[in-house]
Amino acid sequence: WDIILLNWDLEKIIYSLIISKYTVTTIKQNLFFSFIYNWIWITLAIAWLLNPMIASLAMILSSLSVLTNSLRLKKKEVYINIEEENKGIEIHDNLARSTIY
Repeated sequence: WDIILLNWDLEKIIYSLIISKYTVTTIKQNLFFSFIYNWIWITLAIAWLLNPMIASLAMILSSLSVLTNSLRLKKKEVYINIEEENKGIEIHDNLARSTIY
């Protein structure tokens, strides 16, 4: 892993690792949703059970769902509290709270 720091704040390393974990999770979700969604609608269009215009609309909706899921990353808030007493790093985000030792 390569990280370039623009200042001496080492907490940014932890922050970037947390955000990268959320980013990879979002990428996996987007791949899963798009493959399943497109597989269902394209299969129905090929079998002539669905009008091709409706299938193309479904493709647009698939792209919008991936975009919306990705935009959730902008709302992530991560707070890092480094405690000197127990040498742990307490991480707060808007979904969970965890401690790394």
